Amino acid sequence: IGTWVLEEALRQVRLWHLRRMDFPRLAINISALQLEQEEPSLSSQLADALRQHDVSAEAIELEITETALLNDPGRAGDQLRQLADSGFSLAIDDFGTGFSSLGVLHRFPIRRLKIDRAFITGIERRESSQAIVKSILAMARELGLDTLAEGVERPEERQWLQQHGCDSFQGFLFSRPLSAEAFATLLAAPGRNLPLAAGTPEPVA
Repeated sequence: IGTWVLEEALRQVRLWHLRRMDFPRLAINISALQLEQEEPSLSSQLADALRQHDVSAEAIELEITETALLNDPGRAGDQLRQLADSGFSLAIDDFGTGFSSLGVLHRFPIRRLKIDRAFITGIERRESSQAIVKSILAMARELGLDTLAEGVERPEERQWLQQHGCDSFQGFLFSRPLSAEAFATLLAAPGRNLPLAAGTPEPVA
């Protein structure tokens, strides 16, 4: 399934490029099994897929959970360094829920932290979540990492995160999941405005 997802994602990126569509990096989730696989390795699979579909690594962000990195940290580190050197952007998915968040940042070439939605839901009224997210945002700034809040569903959550320096957001506040064709239609719309649940529409970041 993981191999099929990679192939399908890169095929879609190629189709969008052929249509001259301008869009952000496409994020693809990577499982622990894919990181641990020896032959063919994840890095070699991706290299072959990039050549086959004529897609640049700079167009792709790979999302890995903290737990996946802890299963075999030595091999995972080697794989991720190869991928980072090839031009892929690497992100930690569901950040803050693993057992070794600081160790993960110290050992792996991560570029973006995706803050788990467990800390985002109702954050404007939950002091414990506010303290955790403030710490994550401050740490990310010191390390030069981008931040993204997952599961933003309410304008109040987005406003709090903006006020405290979160770089970007995802969630139902901006859009429900879309098919590839519906997403293409959205990108082709004037101003590329997302259908926000409340407030003034803003361009896709």
